[in-house]
Amino acid sequence: MTYSQKLRDPRWQKKRLEVMEMAEWKCYSCGGSERPLHVHHVNYFKGLDPWDYENDNLRSLCDLCHGRLESAIVYSRAGLSKMPSNASRQLSIAVLYAASAFKRIGFSEGDNPPIEILALASHLVGAVQDVES
Repeated sequence: MTYSQKLRDPRWQKKRLEVMEMAEWKCYSCGGSERPLHVHHVNYFKGLDPWDYENDNLRSLCDLCHGRLESAIVYSRAGLSKMPSNASRQLSIAVLYAASAFKRIGFSEGDNPPIEILALASHLVGAVQDVES
């Protein structure tokens, strides 16, 4: 089953509705309730299906915030792949790329996007671990 098919599975549909309901149908990042909502996995773990995750690893995000987050992750990963193999140096440079990514996609200091920062940190640490192994 492809990932796209898994997202249409009734078990995922039930889980995503549960997450959105727990979030009171609001975006975790901006607090808005007017835009369509998505459910974002903060971390991915090999072998788990989308519906197997604990709710504390899932966030209800509006389409705009979710798009911003995914753009920041892609931009940060692209920067990470260009870095030297020294992992600690990679991580420090990755943080700079992440900050640059937030500015590039339109976040300002006042936006305070905690989910984006946590997700980026998780993705960057995972990428560094992949490089080291």
